[in-house]
Amino acid sequence: MALDLKIGAAELSLSVANGVERISGDNNEELTVATVKVDPVTGGIGKINASGRDALLDRGVEQWADVGGTIMVDWADSTIGSPTSGWTVEKDTGKTYAGKTSLKITATAGAADTLTCNITIPATFFGGAKRICFAVDPGDSYISGDSTNPVQLWLNYSASTTHRVLMYVAGSHATGEWFDSGAAFDQDATGTGHIAGTAQWAKVASEEVTVIRLVMTKRAGQAIAIPAYVGPVFTDPIRSQKATLSIFMDGNYSGQWKYARQILQAYGLRASLATVFPWLTGPVVGTMTEAQLLKMYALGHEIICHTGTAGDFGWDNTTKYPNGNEYALVKADIEAAWTWMDSRNANRGKGYAVVGFTNGLVNTQTYTRRQNISNAVRDAGVFACRQLGGYVGSYYGNGGEQQTVVTVSRMAGSGDATATLTGIVDQIIARGGWSGLTFHDIVLSGATGNKYNVADFETVIDYIAGKVAAGSLRVLPFSEAMQMMSIVPAPQ
Repeated sequence: MALDLKIGAAELSLSVANGVERISGDNNEELTVATVKVDPVTGGIGKINASGRDALLDRGVEQWADVGGTIMVDWADSTIGSPTSGWTVEKDTGKTYAGKTSLKITATAGAADTLTCNITIPATFFGGAKRICFAVDPGDSYISGDSTNPVQLWLNYSASTTHRVLMYVAGSHATGEWFDSGAAFDQDATGTGHIAGTAQWAKVASEEVTVIRLVMTKRAGQAIAIPAYVGPVFTDPIRSQKATLSIFMDGNYSGQWKYARQILQAYGLRASLATVFPWLTGPVVGTMTEAQLLKMYALGHEIICHTGTAGDFGWDNTTKYPNGNEYALVKADIEAAWTWMDSRNANRGKGYAVVGFTNGLVNTQTYTRRQNISNAVRDAGVFACRQLGGYVGSYYGNGGEQQTVVTVSRMAGSGDATATLTGIVDQIIARGGWSGLTFHDIVLSGATGNKYNVADFETVIDYIAGKVAAGSLRVLPFSEAMQMMSIVPAPQ
């Protein structure tokens, strides 16, 4: 299928075959790339997402693979055993993931802190799976839901052997939404991240599972009145998909203009400039001027919103965002960013953001506060908001569900050796899906804190560009990567 579009003065030719799109156009014009989902039966175009592009069109852009994963355990087909006293585990068709039944979990204050519940399923063979995953909605703030207290599914095998699959919310979570870190995990991640205990890959490959044990822990003496949910178990999200990396430049520091700009351009890579808009009205010493930021935008980089800025001490600052008033204040702060972008015709990246410094969406905040901020972020028009932290796995976006706050991007600081960051790039390539690397200020030498030496920055960018040239990685700004993920089908 071929599709010819005319956008402004520029001509764009788009050909689509077998789920792959190729772009060609006038390199002297700023064009718009369309990501197209083609109906496999009729050949018709089912969905088009558009996003801004710079002149680097001759490289081509591949659509996400048409494999959203395989549903292995549909809770609708299961039989739930007796949970720990004080806990309830039941099937729920009101809260679905990819259209499938979820498990709904509640607990009384007097219940034991740890739930165990055996669930009988039709005999299921996970052999051949590269990844085994499930999504969670932790709901109540009394569920820790972090890496020290995850939701666990124990796949029971013979001889009292289990393969323990974990899922947790990485730091922040917008209330009422599924969280799918994609993590899942691969066999290469044995003993880390989303596997607990002794990994039993030999059992995965040689035995069926008929019982899954659900294990999770609440905070001592607290009830779970707002339910937690567990989605269906599925395997191999986008197994064939080329890995996608976004490069973030957080905070509009002057080193991004002086040093990072020419290195990124030399290698033909575009970044997401997470801008602290209040810093432009000064400007703040050590940051870019508005003119410099707009020149970087003109070079093809996108501008996104840096929410909950360090200068505001984040959304958990009850002076800046008083309890009960969070909704209006957070919404106004984000909408001010969109107004700035619209007024300067620099809205490539509008609707995308990063969670800055600290924020009010972590599970130590009250549920009401988290709900107010979650609703403000969504209502302000944020489509996706990236977290910051250590690399825990890739994001796949399989379920077609709303997930405002996506998994973390790895921050690069002065203490990070280049081998550490290039090693993470290798892990992203091995796992597929999406992840990010985040830089702040770039300096000539003597980096401290979140600064990074320019020589080290070039080493990392050179490595990334080599992987792009080899065809094993693609680098896209955050908005474009997320828009492509929106066309990934749900697991089947």
